[in-house]
Amino acid sequence: MAYLVTFDTIDLINPEPFDRGDNVLTGITLLLSGKQSTQTSTETTLSISFRCQTETYSDISNLRAKIGLKKTLTINGTDFLKCSISGKFIENEWAPGKWKYAVGFIQDTT
Repeated sequence: MAYLVTFDTIDLINPEPFDRGDNVLTGITLLLSGKQSTQTSTETTLSISFRCQTETYSDISNLRAKIGLKKTLTINGTDFLKCSISGKFIENEWAPGKWKYAVGFIQDTT
């Protein structure tokens, strides 16, 4: 199955099957009594990463230009609003003119 992934206006090229994690939001407070108090939410936040390949370096540099911005991430037609590039952004030229890259995204749910 081919995946269609776009961040803002940038298509991720040849994305492989991806790793998705929905972070469960939990707050933990250690009380003076030594007991632990937890607060949880039904809200989750999207955390996802992709490994891709391209023969055009501008596919990577255009995506790098979006670091620090909150934009829409679209995966197979489903929009995730207020996402940003997170974690490591790794690129590797494995043969002349051929690159592999890995990029992660996280969603702001406020």
